[in-house]
Amino acid sequence: MMCVWVLALSTLGRAEVYFQVVAGGLDYRSEGVVARESGATIRLAKGASLRLSPGAKLYRVHKQTRFWLSNSGRTLTHLVALASGRMAVESADPELAVMVTAPLAVTSFVRGGRMHIVAQPDQVSIVNLEGTVSWAMKTWKFAALAPGKVRSLSRHAESESEILAAPLVRLENNLFGGFGQGATLAGLSWDPVPGAVRYRVSIEQLEPERRLVNDLETAGTTLAPAPRLEAGRYAVSVQAVDRFSINGRLSRAEPFSVMGVRSTDGGYVDAHGNIVAGYDRRVQLTFAEGLLMKGPREWLPLPREIVLPSAEPMNLHLRQAGDTRLVSARVLPQQVKTTVTVGPKLARWPGDTVRVEVNIDGPSPGSMPGWLEPRFRVLLGIDELEVTWTREGNRFSTEVAPHSGEGPWIVRAEVEDQYGHLLGRDFVEIARRPAPRPPVLAPVAPGAASAVTAPPPAPPPHASR
Repeated sequence: MMCVWVLALSTLGRAEVYFQVVAGGLDYRSEGVVARESGATIRLAKGASLRLSPGAKLYRVHKQTRFWLSNSGRTLTHLVALASGRMAVESADPELAVMVTAPLAVTSFVRGGRMHIVAQPDQVSIVNLEGTVSWAMKTWKFAALAPGKVRSLSRHAESESEILAAPLVRLENNLFGGFGQGATLAGLSWDPVPGAVRYRVSIEQLEPERRLVNDLETAGTTLAPAPRLEAGRYAVSVQAVDRFSINGRLSRAEPFSVMGVRSTDGGYVDAHGNIVAGYDRRVQLTFAEGLLMKGPREWLPLPREIVLPSAEPMNLHLRQAGDTRLVSARVLPQQVKTTVTVGPKLARWPGDTVRVEVNIDGPSPGSMPGWLEPRFRVLLGIDELEVTWTREGNRFSTEVAPHSGEGPWIVRAEVEDQYGHLLGRDFVEIARRPAPRPPVLAPVAPGAASAVTAPPPAPPPHASR
């Protein structure tokens, strides 16, 4: 057995460095840190990282120093302590090492490769996935662990075995349309691996940022339930897991893309997954570089922007070059219809109350699109009025009381969306109601009888006989 003696330099050069979490999260506790349900990815240095499974526990800080790990000289080494759980360790640089202490006084390190550690109070397993990995128990005398080997250590026994083979993974589709709430990763399966009790499925996002988005376990050979992913570029890989919770070899990463959509003001994706274009009838598909779009007679490169040529819907059929699998989408024109009414049109002041009604319809009559935030204005001349709006379904209404003055007046109503686009307007011109006229008396000519007739004289009294 080849052994390596480790000689530490003076501890004065050691520095305590807190963990830099680049994905997932850690819960900080008095006795250490614990990876959250999403796990945690920790960056130790350029090319050196830790990936903790959910519930894995580390001590709060790690240290770095230089060790004699070989005859070639001192190696910068990061020291961490794993209390329990599973952890993947990577050191891409042969001149940079990561050393891990675990229960049962087990210590291991990796240089220029990857190792996996599973720690329990009564057993520790070390896996060399690739590169240089060495281990020791209750001593600083390290023994090399060959790539593809698993070293299992307990209080009373130790053994070495091969890690499980990588499964053969099949992905039915490598292009998905995530135009609304994302896309479901459907059609992923793999062949069973002898000795596996379950499988770990890792989904890594490559763009717009590189991060592990899912680390799932399943007992079967299909991914169920399938996760929903937002727009981006991804890669998925599968590992078999044995009865000691040791991960096998990673399968070949299968790349795939989830397309998204970007539109101008007023654009959105409706409840049926249709793409509704903005006011300029333009949409842009994201993470769709290099795709082909079906034209009237042949397949053409997907343009940077898709423009609706008319008010008619457009059906899109997309595929990757050299592939026959399609992703289809339907693009609809802007479907907001707004009616503004200000009336009555023969209103007169003082007297009539002016009523303003606004009806906003979406694709379905009587229902306003959920994304729309209407903004209303009512003006008297050039002055904006403070009014109270009442809503009933997709109908908004308010009233303007008569104003005093000489007139005439103009009452205008406008409605815009949250982007400042005018949806509709109307106005009414109000004239002043004329004052009531006084009664007109007929003129009296000079010498004519007065218009007021005197009572007739009383008859003379009768003479007595």
